[in-house]
Amino acid sequence: MIEGQPIPERVLPSSTEVVIVGAGLSGLFLACCLADCGINFVIIDSKIEPDFKNAYYLLSLPIAKSWGINWPSGSQNTITGATIFDPTGNPIQVVPPNPEVEGFSPVSQLVLEKFLKTKLIRSKQQPPYYQTCFRGAKETDKGIVVNTSLGLINAELVIDATGWPGVVFHSQYPPEDFLMTGLWGSNYQTPNIDPRILYFIFGLPETNTNWAMPIGENKSQILAGQYGPISSIEQWWGKNAEQALQTIIGIYKLAGFKIEAINEQTPRRMGFRQQPAARRYFRGRIIPFGEAAGLNNPLHGQLIDGLPYYGKKLAEIIKEAKESNRWDSVGEKFFQFFIQFPPFIYFLHMVLRQNQVRSSEQGQAKPSTIIKLASQNFGDQVIGLLQANGFSPDQIRILITHHPFEIISWFFQSVPSFIFVAARCPFLLLQLIDGLRRSYRR
Repeated sequence: MIEGQPIPERVLPSSTEVVIVGAGLSGLFLACCLADCGINFVIIDSKIEPDFKNAYYLLSLPIAKSWGINWPSGSQNTITGATIFDPTGNPIQVVPPNPEVEGFSPVSQLVLEKFLKTKLIRSKQQPPYYQTCFRGAKETDKGIVVNTSLGLINAELVIDATGWPGVVFHSQYPPEDFLMTGLWGSNYQTPNIDPRILYFIFGLPETNTNWAMPIGENKSQILAGQYGPISSIEQWWGKNAEQALQTIIGIYKLAGFKIEAINEQTPRRMGFRQQPAARRYFRGRIIPFGEAAGLNNPLHGQLIDGLPYYGKKLAEIIKEAKESNRWDSVGEKFFQFFIQFPPFIYFLHMVLRQNQVRSSEQGQAKPSTIIKLASQNFGDQVIGLLQANGFSPDQIRILITHHPFEIISWFFQSVPSFIFVAARCPFLLLQLIDGLRRSYRR
C-alpha cells in the first residue's frame, strides 16, 4: 500500500468498535451494513481518495437491486452475447446477442465506490480517512489496539478489506503462497467492437485467462491473465504480462477489431485469489473480508454478487457479538458461514461452464449424478479444502446437498459464463434446478 501524507483537518477518534482497513468495495459495503446494524466504525485507507480505477464488473439487474441501485429493466444491462476466438483470430464459438435476455451491464469499480460513499454520508456516517496508513495491531485483554499514521485506535475488531494482498492479517502471520489469477491490462478505444458481446481467446498456454469487455459504445477493457501461486504471478507480472497483453491485442486485430490506446491510461496489474483464506486467519480479532478473505474466487463467484450476501451476514454476526460481548467469536462464526455455502456455488459454476450435466431417461438430472460430478470433478478443490479446514467426510456430504436455495437466486444472475449455457442449452438450467430440489429434499 502506498503511504501518503496524513490529512491534517480530520482527527482520528481514539476508540471505536470496528476498524475497517481498506476503503474499496468490500470495506465500503461492509461499512454500510455495519451502519444499518448500529455498529460504530472507522474506515482508513493509505491511498489518496481515488478518482480513477481500471476495474470493471458485470452487474446484472437483480444484483444491482441487491446493492440498492435502482436501475430500470433493460436500460443498463447490455451484454447478452459472447464470442470465443482461437489464437489465429478465427471465431470458434459464437452466442449472438439476445434482446430478450436481461444480460449484464459493465460498471466501473469507481462508480460503485462513489455510490457506497454517498450512502454512508446520507446516513450521517464518517467518510473514510484517506492517506491514513495501517502500521500494525496488537490484541489485548480488552480488545485490539490499531497503530495508524494518524495515531492509535482502541477497537474490538479489525476488518482486513485491503484486497487480495491481505495487508493486515498477513502482517500477523507467516507469508502464504496462495493461488490466484493475476491480471494485466487497461481500457482501450475499440470503435468497431459490438458493445453487446464479451470476447475471449482460447488456446493460449501462457495466458490461461483473458477477455475483452465492452465498457461503452467505443471502449473496452482488455485483460491478460495467468493462474498460479502468488510467487509465480509476481514473476509473470514483472516479465511476461505486457507481452501476453500485446499478443491478445494482436489476435483481436487479426479478427478485424480496431484497438487504440487511451492516452491517460497505462496497463496495470489486478488480480483475485483463487482460494479462500485459510481458517487460521479467522481466529482472533483480525478478520479478512472481501478479496482479502478470497470471496472473489470460483468458490464464491464474482465479488460484487456476493458482497450483499456476505456483508450483511458479517454485520449481523458482529451485532450479535456486541450484544453478547463475545467479540472473539466473530471470525470463527463468519468463516463457518461463508465456507459452508461456496461448494454449491463453485459446483454450479463449473457444471454450467463445462456443460457436464446430462439428462436422465426422464430428461432430468438425477441428484446422484450431481453429487457424483461434484466428487469426481471438484474433489481436490472443494472436498480437500473443507477437510483441510476441519470438516469431516460426513459433514462434507451434508454440505454438498444442504441449503442450496439461500444463494441460488442471485447466483444464476451473477456468472458471466452463464450466458453461454442460457443461450445454447437452457434445458440444463431446468435440469440442474430440479436435481438440486430433489437432492435437498432427500
